[in-house]
Formats: sequence, structure tokens, C-alpha cells
Amino acid sequence: MVPGFTDWHRLQILTALHQMKIGLAGYSRTGKDEVAKRLIEKHGYARVAIGDFIKQQLRPLVLEHLGIDALTVTGEDKERIRKLLELWGDLNFTNLLGLMRAELRDNIVNSRICRTEEAELWRSEGGIVIEIRRPYNIGKTLWERHRMNELRKDGLVDFTIINDSTVEDLHQTIDWLMAGGRKWRGEIRVKAACSAFKEYDAPPPQAPLPPTAP
Repeated sequence: MVPGFTDWHRLQILTALHQMKIGLAGYSRTGKDEVAKRLIEKHGYARVAIGDFIKQQLRPLVLEHLGIDALTVTGEDKERIRKLLELWGDLNFTNLLGLMRAELRDNIVNSRICRTEEAELWRSEGGIVIEIRRPYNIGKTLWERHRMNELRKDGLVDFTIINDSTVEDLHQTIDWLMAGGRKWRGEIRVKAACSAFKEYDAPPPQAPLPPTAP
């Protein structure tokens, strides 16, 4: 080990090499899928999520009894099956965790980490857990709030992004973080970060002209 070489140095090197395992936590509709999409489309990441395995396993049952495709469901239909997805995730969690472990590699993003066991596995494999938080979003279900509180209480969130601005600003913040813009610790507010970007990119103020002779 090089003297003075810390986890922060390791994360900066992994970021530069695009070899991070990035796990996203947070309530529904906070921007997790948008962050994952940006990492995939702009930075070459692959996606994995226990939620996808749950939907694949429940798809035949949900399709037969509700006429809903669990893999493509959106809007109100998604809310109809949310509790079923959560229940199946709890009942079949050991199997689901094994499926996710088989997919682990560098350069991958987990678009939703909910449970402490999953976060512990993710971090033990060298990954980090980032909470995406949206102002005034308190979660859709008690189950969701309970799981997120457990992750925070157990110290399993490495970094928090406060998604308090536009999608474009969120993208810009992700790009900056991936370029090694700052530590992956503490929290960052998207709106404030993008205001700083704009100020930094602005042309320097011009020196005042000397007074003209009368």
C-alpha cells in the first residue's frame, strides 16, 4: 500500500478508469433511473437491479391475473403491483441476491438498492451506494421509508445527491462527478453545483477602463 493512499484516492482512480460499481438508493421518483440512464448512455455503464429479476419472475402471474406486463408497466398500473413486487422481493430475497451477485462486475450501475443485505454485498464487492434525494419526496409506501431509513441508520449510504433542479442539471452534475469533480462523500445539491459551473464557465470580469483625460 502506498503511504497516504486512501479510499478517496482509490475512488478517484476507479472513476477515471470507469471501473466503479455504483449503487443507487432512494425513494421512488427521485431520479435514480435518470442517473442510471446517464451512466449507461454517456459513460458506458451496464445496468443491474434486483427489481428487474422480481419483475421477470412475477411476469407470468401478473400477466395472467391482471393483464399487466410487469416488465413494461408504468403509471397507475405500476402502483397497482408495487406492494406485490415489494412482498416478493422480501420472500425470495436470498435467491434474488444470488442472481445479482452473478451479474457483478466493474463498470456497472445498480438502479435501485433497497435492503441492507444488498447494500452490504454491494459495498463488500468494492461498490459505493449513492442516495438520490428529491425535496419533499417522502416515499410512496411505509415499506419504502422503512428500508431507506435502515440504509441511513446502518451507515450504508456513501454519498447523497440532492436532485433539486432540472434533468439537464442532474446530467451535468453526474458528468462532473464522473470526471473526478469532487469526493464521493457527504452530499451535493444539483442546483448549487450547476450554479457554480455556470459561474466558473463565465468569462472573467473586464478590468475598468482608465479615466480619460479631460
